Amino acid sequence: HTDLIDCTTTLFQRAGLDKNIAQTVSEILVEAELLGYGTHGLQFVPAYIAGIESGRTATTGEPAILKDTPGALLLDARRLPGQWVVVRALDLALKRLADNGVICVAIRGSENISCLATYVKRAAARGVMAVLTTSSPGNAAVAPFGGRAPRYSTNPIAIGIPTDGTPILIDTSTSSTTNRMIERTRRSGGRLAREWLVDNTGQPSDDPVAFYADPPGAIMPAGAPDQGHKGFAFAILVEALTSGLAG
Repeated sequence: HTDLIDCTTTLFQRAGLDKNIAQTVSEILVEAELLGYGTHGLQFVPAYIAGIESGRTATTGEPAILKDTPGALLLDARRLPGQWVVVRALDLALKRLADNGVICVAIRGSENISCLATYVKRAAARGVMAVLTTSSPGNAAVAPFGGRAPRYSTNPIAIGIPTDGTPILIDTSTSSTTNRMIERTRRSGGRLAREWLVDNTGQPSDDPVAFYADPPGAIMPAGAPDQGHKGFAFAILVEALTSGLAG
């Protein structure tokens, strides 16, 4: 896997990323693959390179600290790669734990952060429990429970719990499936394992093509069709912890 990290780092550097940022992004993507999250690992490389080359993704610098209290930080990612920003945020939080016990960091303006489990794993390896959530206000993909139009993102949540041995890692979305799984299934010409989507007429569907229709379909909340109110409730919590706290 070290060869994969080196190769991916080289690709990102040639696209324009600073070496340290390219290295961090590559480490997180490969770690996702090693943890079994192939939909949130190296599959992102082409999209990330396109973002760098288009100028949408910043290629150098540090996230800016907008608000700073002993137990809470608000960061502006300044469109830097999400992996670089979250790793830096984790470093800031870990340095303050001895004096504060609990640290909350909210981040705005970040590019995609890929696999959440990779970050809480790093915290758990340090003997620290971590909870990480993220939302993408510009990427409406999930319909509220009972609805058919996409209104919010897949809103994942991850938890890392240290133990005497292997840490407990939880990484799941508050939706029935993810954008990346739908994309991968469509590319392969297959169908989803269950009817995790609702098409633009309001009917449940396992066909990824329904998600890309005009007007588009949507992903159902986790637990749908019968218990989708639970996934929707947790999605609102994620919205509050991410877009809400970040302003």
